Amino acid sequence: MKKSTLTLITGASLSCFTVSALAEDIRSALTDGDVDLSLRYRIEQVNDDAFDKDSVASTLKTRLTYQSKSYNDVQLILEFDDVHVVGEQNYGEGDQPVIADPEGTDLNQAALKYSGLSDTDLILGKQRIVLGNQRFVGGVAWRQHEQTYNAFTIVNKSLSNTTIVYSFIDQVNHFVETKADINTDSHVVYIENKSINNHKLTGYAFLYDLTDFDNGAQSTQTFGARLDGAIGDLGYSVEYAQQSEYSRPSSDDGFDVDYQNLEVSYKFQPVKILAGLEVLGSDDGNIGFSTPTATKHKFNGWADKFLATPADGLEDTYFGAIANVAGVNVKAFYHSYEANEGSNEYGDEVNIALSKKFGKVNALLKYADYSADEDDTVREDAQKVWLQLATKF
Repeated sequence: MKKSTLTLITGASLSCFTVSALAEDIRSALTDGDVDLSLRYRIEQVNDDAFDKDSVASTLKTRLTYQSKSYNDVQLILEFDDVHVVGEQNYGEGDQPVIADPEGTDLNQAALKYSGLSDTDLILGKQRIVLGNQRFVGGVAWRQHEQTYNAFTIVNKSLSNTTIVYSFIDQVNHFVETKADINTDSHVVYIENKSINNHKLTGYAFLYDLTDFDNGAQSTQTFGARLDGAIGDLGYSVEYAQQSEYSRPSSDDGFDVDYQNLEVSYKFQPVKILAGLEVLGSDDGNIGFSTPTATKHKFNGWADKFLATPADGLEDTYFGAIANVAGVNVKAFYHSYEANEGSNEYGDEVNIALSKKFGKVNALLKYADYSADEDDTVREDAQKVWLQLATKF
């Protein structure tokens, strides 16, 4: 009897010690985590002939990012964004152009990351997903709020020089307002290989069931491939994708559209010049190639006149130069737009950006000038200018 009592007391003591040690390990993993603070102030002015008044947005984004230490190969990721108007608000009214930086505080990320499998990460929760050049899947990080995803993601690097990403996306969290969030049952597959020196080959499949959004009008399946390469100072990119209907009612006639992109560049130190043609195809003028989760501001001009592809499709012929002049990074681009189906002209656009780092502060001055074609009945001339200061602690 005495022996049994002693054994019970000893076992209970050991259990308490184990629980206490476990709690201490978890506490240490949480309290010893990394915290980053970043600030980004931006003033944006928009003049658009389609509106009676100009818009001016003066906003400060404060971002707090936390990542715990690993416990049993599990990490917690939390990120909060707060966007605050500095001064008097002068945007967002009905007679003003839209500036998509509303005030508000968001939980940007809340995810668990598991790294206990060989060459593999598993991520579950509200997370950032950025693939390749973000033409199809991105975070829209240019805006003060960000697009994130409620998803389960697998990132595997077990094959030599190869990264394989799979994501099941349950919800796309919109960067403007929560009521625009998209409920979805979508699958993303992205494979990137760098086995050939100075080359990167990418293949992808995006199966987007967006039937809860816009009556399923953007539910698509997209399959494509891209090759980025360089031979000496000559660089090039070639990409092709095919898109059709996905998860649509059987009565729907469906559609079939193509995407094509060709870009060449050449470096004359310290200048790189480039030229390209991006084609978002059309199905007989009924629907254009869509990229609903892209970081669209990066493409087809910074004036954001083509965030939605016209039904006639879009052909964007562009030329540009990137240089470093006296420590200032300079970017200049010219775009010429026309329909892919039919003979409609959409106008042209000039983009210029100057950026420089002053200690821990990154400064950016950016300008977009869009001129609509005189026969275009949809778009009007517009000019946008941004001044931005950003830092991180």
